[in-house]
Amino acid sequence: MDIQGDSVTFSITDSQGFDLLYTIREKDTEKNFPQRVTDTSKMLSVEGYKPKVKPVYNKPPYVKKEKDYITDRVCPQDGGKLYKLLTKTGKTMIKCDNSKWDFTTKTASGCDFVEWPKEY
Repeated sequence: MDIQGDSVTFSITDSQGFDLLYTIREKDTEKNFPQRVTDTSKMLSVEGYKPKVKPVYNKPPYVKKEKDYITDRVCPQDGGKLYKLLTKTGKTMIKCDNSKWDFTTKTASGCDFVEWPKEY
């Protein structure tokens, strides 16, 4: 089968819990492909099929870990508590507890003290 053109695949779950893939393929001659995708999506919803939602990065929901505070030191910049953490790459990092990260604006605020110890 030689089809040139657009295609879309719906990952859905039927009423009995079975996971299904439903694919629409259109040749270059079809002009109303976006409308057909919208109509198919509505039809699948009316028929009781549910979209299969995949978790982001296949990870479980984020669980906030307790901070590992360092009791014998304070931040040299503002006197706040220091804590150590392990980065995604496996490196140990020491930060001030007064540093904050705003996920919506993707900006840091507060104390910017960071230390990368060789061994701790």
